[in-house]
Parts: sequence; C-alpha cells; structure tokens
Amino acid sequence: DGHYYIACKKYKTITEYLKSTNYENEKEKAKAHELKLTTNSNMALCHLKLNEHAECIRACDAALELDSKNEKCLFRRGQSQIAMQRYDEAIKDFQQVLKLNPSNSAANQHIQTCREHLKAYQQQEKQLYTKIFAKMAQTSEKSNDETKTNKENTNDTTTTSS
Repeated sequence: DGHYYIACKKYKTITEYLKSTNYENEKEKAKAHELKLTTNSNMALCHLKLNEHAECIRACDAALELDSKNEKCLFRRGQSQIAMQRYDEAIKDFQQVLKLNPSNSAANQHIQTCREHLKAYQQQEKQLYTKIFAKMAQTSEKSNDETKTNKENTNDTTTTSS
C-alpha cells in the first residue's frame, strides 16, 4: 500500500506540473495530452488499490475528459462506483466498456453483480415500506377507534345529563 501512496503523490505532482506548463507547438501539446491521460489513469489505479474511491473517480473523470473512450478508466471508475454502492452509475460505466470491447467478460460480470445488488436493495426497500404502511394503517385505525369511543362517551354523557 505504501508504494501506491508514494506513486499517487508523484502522479499528482506530474499533473500539477503539466497544468502549469505552456507548450510551444502541437507536438509538445500532443505528448503532454498523452502524458496527462496516462498519469490520471495510473493515479486512478493507485487510488483504487488504496480504496480511495472518490479520488479514483476524480482521476478517471480527468482522464476521460482527455479520452472519453479510455476502457481502463471506465472500468476503474465502475469498480469504484460499485465500492461506493452507486450501482446505476457503475452499470453505465461497464456498458460503455462493453461498447468499446464487447468481449470484456469482467464488465459483464460486474453489470450482473450490480443488477443483483439493485434487486436486493429494491426488495429491502419494498419490505421497509410495507412495514411502514402497515404501522401507519394500524395507527390510523387505532386513532379512528379512539375518536369513535370518545364520541360515544360524549354522547352518553350528554344523554345522561339531560
């Protein structure tokens, strides 16, 4: 883990340096573009290995701004989305991976895993709402019974006083 942490710091330094540098010609700009892409991609990997998922997503986003079809960054971002339980976002990333590389079986497996998590979550949510509505119905029923009893008691009192 220490190696990933050190590498991450070095990649961050490189990205800061590349941001502040002015390029004289198109060839230098192209090299810098490629270096930024590689640096952000590698930094994303380090963050992923360190379980720093928000940082991994940020690094992937930076790389994907430079190359929206970077399969590795889409895949890594999807993995971090799963770790952060953002299953819908993860599915989108893995579907993009499959558009670029239909034979990527790991992306297919991750999509399946995400769908299973979403299904389980929806099932839990359904059970929770069923319990909530059942309690609300019970409370409402109890309240109606108490109101009815109070009215009956009030009516009994008024008829006996007359």
